[in-house]
Amino acid sequence: MPDQHASAIEKRRGLVRRNDTPVCINQCDDFYLEPDSGYGLTYLKVGPGVNIILGQYVDNHVEVTGYRTGCGACLDLVISEITRLPATGVSDDHANGTGGPGLAGTFLLHQNYPNPFNPSTTIEYSLRLEARVDVNVFDILGRHVATLVSARQRAGDYRIVWDGSGFVGGIFLCRFLASGKGQSEFVQTKPMILLR
Repeated sequence: MPDQHASAIEKRRGLVRRNDTPVCINQCDDFYLEPDSGYGLTYLKVGPGVNIILGQYVDNHVEVTGYRTGCGACLDLVISEITRLPATGVSDDHANGTGGPGLAGTFLLHQNYPNPFNPSTTIEYSLRLEARVDVNVFDILGRHVATLVSARQRAGDYRIVWDGSGFVGGIFLCRFLASGKGQSEFVQTKPMILLR
């Protein structure tokens, strides 16, 4: 079960790899997930009380379920579940929240970090083609509190920082909307926890 410093539950797909040059003394970077598409590599660590031996999954195509946390120097996906997937013909439409054909891996909003945060947090997203992008922050009641991006952007990986100093603590929602030429509108939302 996630502790108070953990973020929302995430699902990711890719190949499990062993890190040949780990540096974390807490072994947070011994294994990583090489992504199918849409995000950078993710360090993997097995959650407390979970009976998974990551070494058995090296070079296997998997889906992992877990939450973000770390030792302070690292930010891992602490996994509670791992499922082997077929090596080919795997669609991740449902994993990225689109449900629509042709959008898998085209746009992706990553979970903010750190999360929880005080007072600022980093938000990253990926575009695999040029798109109109809107990134907005809403409070838990759905009221708009900030516009972070409202522009047409080229394909690439983007990083923005949201400073929550002027807000009371609580749960906020980061809403990412992208629409590219010949693509349906893509919307993804991630919870962000501001601690006070």
